Parts: sequence; C-alpha cells; structure tokens
Amino acid sequence: MTSVRAALQIVGDATGVSRAWIFQTLSRGDDHVLQDHIFEYAPNPRWAQLHRKKFRLFRSTLDDPSYRHLVEGRIRGQPAAFVTDRIDPGFLREDQESQSILSMLTAPIMVGGEWWGTLGLDDCERAIQWSPDDTAYLQTAAGLISGAIHRQHRTALARQVTVIERFTGSGMWELVLAPPRLWCSDSLFTMLGYPPPYAQMNVRRLVRHLDRDDQSRVMTAVRACLDGTSPGFRMDCHAHRLNGTPVWLELITDTVNANETTGRPGRLAGLVLEASERKARELELGQAALTDTLTGLPNRRAFQKHASRAVTDRSADTAVLMVDIDHFKQINDSLGHAAGDEALRALARMLRAALRDTDLVARMGGEEFAILLAENVAEAYDVAERIRQAVASTIMRVTDLSGQPQDLSLTVSLGLAAQHPTDGQETLDVLLSRADRALYSAKRAGRNRVCVDQGAPDPADGTTR
Repeated sequence: MTSVRAALQIVGDATGVSRAWIFQTLSRGDDHVLQDHIFEYAPNPRWAQLHRKKFRLFRSTLDDPSYRHLVEGRIRGQPAAFVTDRIDPGFLREDQESQSILSMLTAPIMVGGEWWGTLGLDDCERAIQWSPDDTAYLQTAAGLISGAIHRQHRTALARQVTVIERFTGSGMWELVLAPPRLWCSDSLFTMLGYPPPYAQMNVRRLVRHLDRDDQSRVMTAVRACLDGTSPGFRMDCHAHRLNGTPVWLELITDTVNANETTGRPGRLAGLVLEASERKARELELGQAALTDTLTGLPNRRAFQKHASRAVTDRSADTAVLMVDIDHFKQINDSLGHAAGDEALRALARMLRAALRDTDLVARMGGEEFAILLAENVAEAYDVAERIRQAVASTIMRVTDLSGQPQDLSLTVSLGLAAQHPTDGQETLDVLLSRADRALYSAKRAGRNRVCVDQGAPDPADGTTR
C-alpha cells in the first residue's frame, strides 16, 4: 500500500490541510458503521490522530440524522463538505468539535461498486468554504486510491488463484453480466491447450470446447442461474482441447452478488477441474461392479442390465440360454474348489469361443451361465447344441487337492427360451424363468442335453438338479 500512502501525502501537501486520512469501512448494519483509521498524513504532529486508540476499529451509531445522511451519501458514492459551526447540533457536530476540526471534506473510496472506505481532509486552523474544484480534486484522488486498492486486490487474488490452481489442478473463470465480460485464468487456457500469450476468451468460444450434448446441458444450467432459479451447479462434461484431443472436465459454478429483489446474479464464477483420471477410475470401478472376478465374464447384474434392453426391443428375435455344469458338486468334493474354479474358467473360455461378439454371455452365479442371442428358436437351438458338443468333447487339465494335474471331462445341460417380434411382450424375468424351466427339464431327462421351453407351464418344475 505504499502507493496509497504516497497519494495521501500528495493530497495533503497540495491542499495544505491539517491532516489527510483514510478510514476503511469494515462493516455496516442498520444502526451502526464499523470503521478503522488505517492511513493518515499530518505534516504537523500536533494534529496527528493515527496513534490514538479511539480511532482504531471504532463503531459509530446512526442515531444522529446528520451522520446517517452522511453515511447514506457515502454508500452512494457522494462527496460531502462541512464547516463545523454550521452543522446541526448532534453527534456529528460534537465529534467534529472534539477533534478541533473547523472544516472537513470527504469523498468515498469505491472499490468494485462498494463503499470500501473514506478519504477525508480535516482543517483544524481554517473554516474553509470548500469549492467545487476542491471537491472534484478530492474525488479524483479517491478514484486513484480506489484504483491502487483494486490493483492490490487483483494482485492478491491472482496470487491466491495461482496457489489454488497449483494445488487443485484447476482453472478459474468469471463472467460479469453487465456489461458482459469473461475472465479466464492462465491455467484454464493451458488446460484447454492454448499456448501463451493468452488471448481474450469469449463465452461462445469457451462453450464450443464441450461436446454438443454437454453444451446443451451446461447452457440449461447457466440459464437457471441467470434467472435466479438455481444458485449454481456441478457437473462432469466431455470436452476437447484446442488440438481436438478429448478430456473430461468437472465444472463447479456459483452465482455471485445476487440481487435481493430479483434474485438474479451480477456474476457467475467457477472452477474447471480436469477429471479424466477420475472418470477412468469410475469407469474401471463400474466395470468391476459388472464383472465376475473368477471368469472375467459379465455378472448377473450386467446381464440383467444389458439383456433387459434387448428383450424390451421388439425389432428382432431374442433367445436366452441357461447353461449349467453337470455334477459340479462332485468336482469340488473330489478334486477341490481350485479344480472347480479352473473348470469354471475353462467353460467361460469355451462359451466365448463359441459365440459372436454381439452375443452376451454372463456367469449368473455358482456353475450357472446365461447367454443372450439375437436368434430365433431354431438358430438358438443350433448354437446350444454346438456348445454342448464342444464341452463334451473337450478334455481339460486341472489341479487336484494334492497339487497334481488331472484330466477332467465336463458335460453341460442347457435350457432354451425364445421369443419372436410378433409374440406378446415378455420381460427378461419371464424369459429367464422359461429358460430355467427348460434347464430343469434337461436335468430331469438325464443331463448333457438341450431342452426348449415352448411357453407351456411345467408342473414338475421343482425337480432338484
């Protein structure tokens, strides 16, 4: 604040007053103002007051009409001139007289449109009739001091922004609405792939970095902020850098200086965080939640999620196969659970090899697997038979309880249920239930076979596999 002190001395020397001072406004209430005496220039030590405790963090009530009128004018940015013996009796006049002030001229210091403080001239030796030129001069000085304070604020803010951006890996932006003006931090330009020196960014150019669908989502959220229906928003968006490379961004936006009457903000401000690593972790976790860890196949949850959409879509034939390893408990009991796990992994590999990339196979739990096919019943039956024969003809190597390799032959039973686009609507649960019923029929008929459920109920559905 050296520049402010220098400006204060220039003003004091140019006017020849007893003292030039600055009070900072700390807070205002309906009935008081809290101020602090932070700068003073008094060429004659006799008139210096900066050292007096009464002017440090002092609170003034607004009971006196003259003083209330003075404060209200300062809030509006208006200067004020006084000759003390012409002030109406009350707090303001008594306060002037207690300081031996014969005349005073003040101009509010406005920073960002707000009353930041007051620049004042006190003359304790002359009752000066302040002229319009005197007032204009002081207002000019107040404006210069306001600019110095604003520059200091911006410098301090820039340092804070740099620290925040360094530790959060974020960029910052601020949109002033009237008149429209967008500010973006250097790190936001860097995040979006712009090389220095950085050009002025406008809103349209910034939004174009978002994918088209996310542009619509963001602008809808922004409009909700502008009309006062939302205080802000937070969302993930898929975007691209200047060179076209994709990047995930997290947008955190808040409204600033909302109008108490309309609820509409004066500014929007926000953080932009690069979220590519987080989104990759979320995708990985999401995939893990839908994957069977033993076989690497989709699990029951994934099957139900994806198959439900296919079953609901009536544009193609749809078939479900339920596959179950025959006598699987005997494998676990005689060779051990490790051998059983090897058998499950081997069957998973055979199922994948027998199917197309567009088919869906999942482990539903235990030794049971499900397959979704876009086939009619005859075509699906051929697939099921091909799977059954491939499994029955394969000899696999597993490790028994003693750690020795053993040859193992498997067979599987399969239940098939299919629906045609012209059939009545069936849910996935119904189709799975029908396929499961057919699987029970295959078990009852001797295993190692394919059975088809034609839709008629089976009264002996409770047979144990």
